[in-house]
Amino acid sequence: MVSDSLTHMSKRRGKKGEMCPVCGERMKKPEDHLKKKHPKLVVQWEVERFQKYLMMNPLDDVSKVGVADRMMEDDKPHLALEVLKDIDPDFPDMDVAFFTAGQAAQKAEDWVTGTYLLRKAMAMNPDLPEGHFTLAMMLMEQNRFYDAHVELEKLDPDLAEPENRDYFRKGKAAFYMDVDDICNSRGIDRETFLESDRMFQGAYDLMIALDYDGAIELFERVMDIDPRYPSPLGNIGTIHSLRGDKEKARKALERALTIDPDYTLGMHNLEVIDRAGGNPGLMTVSTRMFSKDELELAPPNALLNPGFERLSPRISFFTVKDRWRLRRGLFDFDEFLVLDEGDHFLEAGWSRPDPEGRMPEIMGFEGESRSQLGHLHLRWGILKLFTTSATRMAVLKNILLNDCGIEDVVEEDGDFVLDMMGSAGKPIHSVPIILENLESFPDSSSFNGCEGVLSRNGSFQSSPYM
Repeated sequence: MVSDSLTHMSKRRGKKGEMCPVCGERMKKPEDHLKKKHPKLVVQWEVERFQKYLMMNPLDDVSKVGVADRMMEDDKPHLALEVLKDIDPDFPDMDVAFFTAGQAAQKAEDWVTGTYLLRKAMAMNPDLPEGHFTLAMMLMEQNRFYDAHVELEKLDPDLAEPENRDYFRKGKAAFYMDVDDICNSRGIDRETFLESDRMFQGAYDLMIALDYDGAIELFERVMDIDPRYPSPLGNIGTIHSLRGDKEKARKALERALTIDPDYTLGMHNLEVIDRAGGNPGLMTVSTRMFSKDELELAPPNALLNPGFERLSPRISFFTVKDRWRLRRGLFDFDEFLVLDEGDHFLEAGWSRPDPEGRMPEIMGFEGESRSQLGHLHLRWGILKLFTTSATRMAVLKNILLNDCGIEDVVEEDGDFVLDMMGSAGKPIHSVPIILENLESFPDSSSFNGCEGVLSRNGSFQSSPYM
């Protein structure tokens, strides 16, 4: 196993010039090579070693929070989340656990989970200044200026720990200086900008949730109050491109470039749309493992040609009232495979037989080919569902609430739609761009706000911005 090879190399500290056990490349500095070339494997290896340590050295919940804090100080958020995942949901200081876990998720670039957990912490302890400031900074990194403003309005630096007060004051002042700079560049006041951003974020959420008509209507309302902002028109162009309407897409982008001739994404997207012939295609996932009744659960704009739907990663959270009934429901249903579990956490995969799949043939083993459709994580009394499409999420919820018979023990607590990079850990509101290939990112320093586009090969991608 790769993890065994990494452990063996670690004990020997590696030798200069030896072969990498992962890629076979000769390494000048083994530790640097592994961190640079194979960071995910290094994280996996560290987690596996940490799991063994925790098994040999059981901790109470107070100690788990303390160890998590130390892991955060050592810049190892994945280990902080590992030690926190088995905390009893009835732990008296659960607000502290949620706060630490939210920070760790943020640092691990799981923006949706980080934001959700911080909001849980703040619901339990609304007077925590550190919580409002941290949540505001997280929302800023997702370019959600209005939401960040709401949190900063709740922040009273004088109530913070003495060592944090000056830092919070400076951070709050810097935020509004950035906002005022944007206002000056667009000729609007602060109040108008914040309302524009609130509506823009709502429109963007609708766009990546595949509600194109609703998104266009709201983007047009943004243009009414913030006419020198080109991004709403850029996103309207994206939507028309997704629908295959080349002329409407070009007109929207040309209008955006009239507002701002230096609008880099507009120029790039217009060029790609022309080269793509107005038919960029879409990233898709299979629906052939669903019944006709299950396909009727699909939201509008999700299903495409027979057998396929739009790729649209989803996360849903549920508050769990009875963890043991939930566990029994999962164990009794043959589509769920428990991958890991502890006293207070559980991780499971959701899969179905795929009669057309070629995995056994490709991998050289005998047996049934199965399609992996989603993941379920139970931690801290919260069930987190992840799927890569809207239909898969709708079917998964239907199974849990109806087939598993746990409708009365879970309460839905939030739905989130990710852009195409969201599942890879990027912010929920990072910047999608039209790509011709994965090497064609424009200069990310020129991006401003949440902007959507397509690719010639069909991908609805995010930029490396943030």
